[in-house]
Amino acid sequence: MPHRHLSKDKKLKPIIAKHGELKLKKRKDIFMALCSSIMSQQLSVKVADVIESRF
Repeated sequence: MPHRHLSKDKKLKPIIAKHGELKLKKRKDIFMALCSSIMSQQLSVKVADVIESRF
């Protein structure tokens, strides 16, 4: 598990201990997940949500 490896880092260890393991959602449509990520990075999240809801 990546969190075990990352928790060996002295800066990440307290953060991982405080917040726990990161859980990622699996997406069926990888292309839409990529588009959503790009939109969220380039636009405000609220605008990205509106654009994504139109697909």
